[in-house]
Amino acid sequence: MSEKVSNVRSIERAFSLLECFKQDKPELSFIELSQLTGLSPSTVHRIVSTLERNSYLERSIDNKKYYLGYKVIQLGNISSYNLNSNLRKIAYPSLSELKDIHNETASIYVVNNGYRICIERVETTYDLRRVINIGDRLPLDAGAPGRLLLAHMEKDVAQKIISDNKKLTDYHLAELRSKGYAVSDGERAEGVASIAAPVFDYNNKAIAAISLSGPSTRIIKKDITDKISSVINAAKKISRKLGWEDIVL
Repeated sequence: MSEKVSNVRSIERAFSLLECFKQDKPELSFIELSQLTGLSPSTVHRIVSTLERNSYLERSIDNKKYYLGYKVIQLGNISSYNLNSNLRKIAYPSLSELKDIHNETASIYVVNNGYRICIERVETTYDLRRVINIGDRLPLDAGAPGRLLLAHMEKDVAQKIISDNKKLTDYHLAELRSKGYAVSDGERAEGVASIAAPVFDYNNKAIAAISLSGPSTRIIKKDITDKISSVINAAKKISRKLGWEDIVL
């Protein structure tokens, strides 16, 4: 076998190992990787060692299982950024309008590798603010936009994410879907609150969530009904631009 063919085969095997990791299988043991790929233990050991050395795989200290390293996450974020470019452009005018109405930070999130990622935001002019950066990687089971995204995910996937969160149940997620918005206060950071609503595409699938966030004293304790209405309306504007039809039954 030529060196060129051998190198190509090694690359293909490395990809096959990386593709074993799924949302419901974020960590895998050495034996599991060998079984899933059908590769011999010696081959798996050689490739995994290379991937780990280059930060494409990392190994848990607790259970010795492997998980995707930060290099994969970096590539995923770049890919998501490109894929969501149109969504960012479509959402920006509505986020800007939402910020102008209430002068609070408006942002939009999408799901990426079991987390929510901020892909666009318009910041408040207040000195006291909730700082949100494009590319921020946040949990799905804490915060209004995260819980809304969870509520619209496939049930089995959502269950795996909330399995250790006793405050979230099927009932809570169903309630969020029914209400069409979520409110959080101090779930991720004390004194910080947010209001979120889902964004739907032409298939009536929730692909994102927009959020208005800031200090609890301004978000929760002042004109919250108006803020909820504004967030829902902004989400609907974005959804309509994506081909969603607001059908009233």
